[in-house]
Amino acid sequence: MLDVGAGTGLVGEALAGHGFQHTEALDLSTTMLEVCRAKGVYRGFHQAELGKELPLPGDHFAAVIAVGVLTEGHAGPECLAELTRVVRPGGRLVFALRPDVRERFGFKEVQEEFSACGAWRLLEESPYLTGFRDHQTA
Repeated sequence: MLDVGAGTGLVGEALAGHGFQHTEALDLSTTMLEVCRAKGVYRGFHQAELGKELPLPGDHFAAVIAVGVLTEGHAGPECLAELTRVVRPGGRLVFALRPDVRERFGFKEVQEEFSACGAWRLLEESPYLTGFRDHQTA
């Protein structure tokens, strides 16, 4: 599995806690990759910028997960083609995306285009989560 925008490695830790043992980290920041390395849950580390060609083989990963990176001011919908390229046939691309970002920044159009041409198939879309109304509840 490839953890895209791995940051501090929180997703990798959660995956490891659920038994995933073959996770690799990808991040733009070498500092964040060092933080990930210290977690001891990743098997590989890749420094690259989303939206550009990734230095990774095609059809390689069983899954790609992106949490907290596909958003305003970070990675845009132009990165989805490369993320799709590195997932093997039958693999999964899992990402968290706020509904307003999906609508305003072109993610919806790319999702529809990729579905229409058969590059991917939507398997599940979670309901919109409203979050907590105040910090004490959180």
